[in-house]
Amino acid sequence: MELTNRLAKTLLGAGLAVALGFAITDGNPAAAQSWTEITPVDDPGTTTDDPPLVRSAHTAVYDPATNQMIVFGGRGATHLNDVWHLSTANGLGPPPAWTQPTTSGGPPQARFAHMASYDQAHDRMIVFGGGFGSSSPCANDVWVLSNASGAGGTPTWTQLSPTGGPPALRFAHSQVYDPDSNKLIVFGGSNCFTSPSFGDVWVLSNANGLGGTPVWTQLFPSPSTPNRSGHSTVYDAVNNSMIVYGGDNSLPAQGGPLDDEVWVLSDADNSGGSPAWTQLFPSGTPPAARVGHSAVYDAAANKMIVFGGQVSTLDPFQGNDVWVLSNANGLGGGTPAWTELSPSGTLPNIRGGHSAVFDPASNRMIVFGGGHGAGNNLNDVWVLSLTVFSCAWGGFEPPFDVTLTLKRKTKRAIPVQMVLEDDSGAIITDADVAAAPVVNVTFSPAGGGGGDVPVTDNLLPLGQANDDNMFRFDTDELKWIYNLGSKPFDAPGTYTVTAVAGDVSYTIDSSCTGTFVRLD
Repeated sequence: MELTNRLAKTLLGAGLAVALGFAITDGNPAAAQSWTEITPVDDPGTTTDDPPLVRSAHTAVYDPATNQMIVFGGRGATHLNDVWHLSTANGLGPPPAWTQPTTSGGPPQARFAHMASYDQAHDRMIVFGGGFGSSSPCANDVWVLSNASGAGGTPTWTQLSPTGGPPALRFAHSQVYDPDSNKLIVFGGSNCFTSPSFGDVWVLSNANGLGGTPVWTQLFPSPSTPNRSGHSTVYDAVNNSMIVYGGDNSLPAQGGPLDDEVWVLSDADNSGGSPAWTQLFPSGTPPAARVGHSAVYDAAANKMIVFGGQVSTLDPFQGNDVWVLSNANGLGGGTPAWTELSPSGTLPNIRGGHSAVFDPASNRMIVFGGGHGAGNNLNDVWVLSLTVFSCAWGGFEPPFDVTLTLKRKTKRAIPVQMVLEDDSGAIITDADVAAAPVVNVTFSPAGGGGGDVPVTDNLLPLGQANDDNMFRFDTDELKWIYNLGSKPFDAPGTYTVTAVAGDVSYTIDSSCTGTFVRLD
């Protein structure tokens, strides 16, 4: 198999913002996210929890119930068919740890550039296709790993024997899984040799191996979409829509132009009998065309998050950029729009052929491995916190108010209300703060006398105090109340308050500023 093309090189290694007072200023969401490298713990007395071998063109799925990432296969120095579990994959909780479980059945032949999907309800990972090596063709076999997380017993491999079809041998395709219909939807890919990339769509019924004999059915959506491989797809299960981005639509050995188009396949599992392709034309500056990138889908916000991949025709020009496509399914009246994020923290190395999974509960994307430059594979783990907190309404409770006359040199504690929201508008409560952000609050006169009154405190769980200042969450008001303690404001005038929150488990978009007036 000739893997001299750009695609093969890429695959194988080639606000919690606080609103205080009035005149609130929104921060810039593009500066709100943050990268953190995860360093899983290791027991030197065992070998089953050592880090996995470096690899690219592997797959990973995520089990929210156990907060585990499940990794399978790929290619490093050799082709791989091992299974690995990463506990505490989102980085929130006990120290993350790698474990290589003992599996029974099978296993599938070692492979790379295959695809895997996860049936969370039944704890089953479904693997299709992939490449076997330089002297072998691609695959079109289907394997299911039951008890994939290990929570219900020994992970066990079973090869399915579908009727119908089958799809042509392929790697570097994409697939998504619909849990309601138990169907696997496969799109595109390459046959590993010299034929053009595919543009066909196939659906596998009873895809998890339960409920009856699996059956392959080819769909013929209209209009046709360009052929491609090394692209990404995400799935909107509510609307049964598959969203496709990027890829390589050339002959595998020729390295033709990369693609930057976005397409949506409606009725993707053919449950309505009328699948159809629609090309989206998002506003905003688009990402550079790419192949071997990753994409995850935030269903609650209808956003597709794209990371890395090869973004140039010359290897090893890979990326570590992050892009968000809002209104990603093209439905609901909103215009899809591209936005490049600028996360804080140390950035991961550039890479392609990596894996990425998404935890909707913590709004975090977990990236593992991939190819870094020419022939250098990785086995590092990075978490991107995608929570964007916006400046929400807040204000000073009496006695500090724009309409009240205050006594000079008041010694009353100053309660400050804060409404904390995530980027979907959901209120953050004390139960949501696993590791609290740090909020720095500084009062300074913007007119009139008086000195600066700097205050720095942690956002602590309910009832915990720091000196005479305390945050607490009011369950009736659904607001955080911050008592600044006894702070004198000894002159009339306008005071400005600035709250700057640092990242611990949540990321802050920027400062929010507000003012209040003390009248004589």
